[in-house]
Amino acid sequence: MAVTSVTDIDTLVKEELSSSNEILDKEKSEKELKESARSSLANYIIRVANKNRDDKRNSGIEDEILNSLLQFNGEYSSRDKALIAEEGGSSIFMNLTATKARAAKSWIADIYSAAKGKTWALESTPNPELPEEIVHIIEEAIQKEFTQIAPQPGQQATTAQAQETIKVINQNKRDILDAVMNEISKEASFQMKRMEKKVKDQLIEGKWHESLLTFIDDFVIYPTAFLKGPVVTKQQVLKWENGKPVQTEEYVFCNERVDPLDIYPSAGATSIQDGDLCEHLRFTNKSAIAHLKDTENYKSEAIDRVLLNGSTGSIWIDDYIEQEKEDQERKGSLLEDDTIHGIHFFGQINSDLLKEWDKSYFKDLEDDSYIEVEAILVGDEVIKCVVNDDPLLRRPYYKASFINRPGSFWGRSLPMLMADIQRMCNAAARALANNMAVCSGPQVEIYIDRLADDGPIEAVAPMRIWQLKSDPTGAGGRAINFFQPVSNASELLAVYDKFEQKADDVTGIPRWAYGNENIAGAGATASGLSMLLESASKIIKDAIRNIDVVVKGRVEYQFYYNLLKEEDSDFTGDIKVIPLGSTVLTIKAFEAMRRNEFLTITANEFDQRIIGDEGRGDILRLMAEDLGLPSSAIPTSFEIRQKEKATQEREAQNAKILKEAEDTKSLVGLKATQIQIDGQKEMAQGAQELQAMKARMKDAIDQSTLQLKQQKLAQEEISADRDRMMKENLQLRELALSLKQNHGI
Repeated sequence: MAVTSVTDIDTLVKEELSSSNEILDKEKSEKELKESARSSLANYIIRVANKNRDDKRNSGIEDEILNSLLQFNGEYSSRDKALIAEEGGSSIFMNLTATKARAAKSWIADIYSAAKGKTWALESTPNPELPEEIVHIIEEAIQKEFTQIAPQPGQQATTAQAQETIKVINQNKRDILDAVMNEISKEASFQMKRMEKKVKDQLIEGKWHESLLTFIDDFVIYPTAFLKGPVVTKQQVLKWENGKPVQTEEYVFCNERVDPLDIYPSAGATSIQDGDLCEHLRFTNKSAIAHLKDTENYKSEAIDRVLLNGSTGSIWIDDYIEQEKEDQERKGSLLEDDTIHGIHFFGQINSDLLKEWDKSYFKDLEDDSYIEVEAILVGDEVIKCVVNDDPLLRRPYYKASFINRPGSFWGRSLPMLMADIQRMCNAAARALANNMAVCSGPQVEIYIDRLADDGPIEAVAPMRIWQLKSDPTGAGGRAINFFQPVSNASELLAVYDKFEQKADDVTGIPRWAYGNENIAGAGATASGLSMLLESASKIIKDAIRNIDVVVKGRVEYQFYYNLLKEEDSDFTGDIKVIPLGSTVLTIKAFEAMRRNEFLTITANEFDQRIIGDEGRGDILRLMAEDLGLPSSAIPTSFEIRQKEKATQEREAQNAKILKEAEDTKSLVGLKATQIQIDGQKEMAQGAQELQAMKARMKDAIDQSTLQLKQQKLAQEEISADRDRMMKENLQLRELALSLKQNHGI
């Protein structure tokens, strides 16, 4: 065998070192060549991205993110796989983490869905400041009131009169201020409702609810979840024109979920606003880049160079992280596909670098100053770089963690909270599987030297005949012994169950929250289970409050974006935004109960006169929204005012008609009275005439009676004379007869 001398070894080492130096020099020269070909701005962004990437890797957060995803997917890490393979046996993974994560996601989603799609609201501040012109009007009104009330020149006011005057003026001042403040609050609330509808429409067009659900998925899996928006994107949409759908292009305020592995904050940053923030962008193909050419603030010539060269200059990409990410997301290998990689940069950059990149756009910047900018780098090209025009220099990113980690940008994930418990449950399950495998049948002990044949000893079958030799010791020992290994299943199951219960305490997500029926004690009754759920929900509510920060930030960003971009905005006074998140949603039942009590208490004529139909309608609309009922069934405030106005007009008309009727009735009554008086007068006059007539008639009657009496007396006298004459004639006749008879005359 040839012997290598020390000289030969030194020569080989020198040659290897020389070759290595040549490779390093070549790589260095290639790197320097690429850097010289890139703009100074592109080199700066790449240096920041590389530094943030290294800091993130050194912090260990990337391992936490990947381990959380592995644990949720029910897979062991490479290290654990190697240890389990070395020991042999079962590699079962009892995915308790996924069960808890799905339960947490469902619980949170249920709370948000209880709002019927409304996860926020806008309110005006309770005490808006008055505009100067309104203050001036109030002062003029108070001065006018003082002039009317104050003593006139030449009049001497007493102390009591002066005190009363001041009291009246102050009361009037308070009344005017209260009336103006109340009207301003109403106007601010009205304007807030208008803006709320607009923001809601913009969020729906940008797929807010879908993005929020994917954000909640990340929230229960990763140490920190991220949401991005608004991402102003030009999209093809259908609009109805003349009764037909027409395809048009319009800008949409999109909301996007951002993978935690793609966010690279500066070292020491604790919030989105700290330091320089980089996001790893992915464009699925070149058409996605080409689509940006016609977009405002993008450089067409830089995009053309990207389309020509691709993203081959993306030396900052971590191939290991990329491949691990794609493996866990079941996307296969994307390192060699058509994906174009880029960096979305937010941070402060020296104005000299900005002017070197685009003198016309940044010409007004002061020399050697640091400006907050937004930039997009793809490959070696900066295709966009603009000054952050937000007044508060906010960045369109929002983050939340299941458990916040004080003083850190990153939080703690639900899988990491129960990582030790998951490992213990896995160990117990593997031991149980191995023990069950061993105990699944009897073990056989065979003295091979006492077998009489050379048959396979593994072939154990019913009715088999074993040919054996006698015990050479003469003790009659058995050549074949069957025995059953000891089963530890009960102990292992008890260990598993104990740690599974411990997971309830660690995560705050009890088993009965997702339908486990094995509940003893208080959970055996409906009221007891409700109390347990309410107690357990405190941890979930605390987690939801972290999501509230994201919802609030996103809505505020959209609100102020509209306020600044709209030239025709008519917002006046001190109007601020107070978005209401899911913290309000968790107490909806309590509020609904309170509103019911309020309606019951105020259901009387005295309170109704104070609240009025409009105030009661507002309360009923809130209750209808809480119950998921259509609020259209309750008239709006405008409709109520219109009805009240119509009612008042109708009542006024009726009152007018009634007054006219009463006036007519009074007039008729007066006329009737006059007629009656006239009639009475006529009757009185007629009575006098009647009396006179009666007197005349009486006189006439008396005269007639007298005449009749006289006539009667005359007739009686005539009759008496006639009777007397007849009697005398009769006597004369009788006398004549008598004379005749007696004397013959």
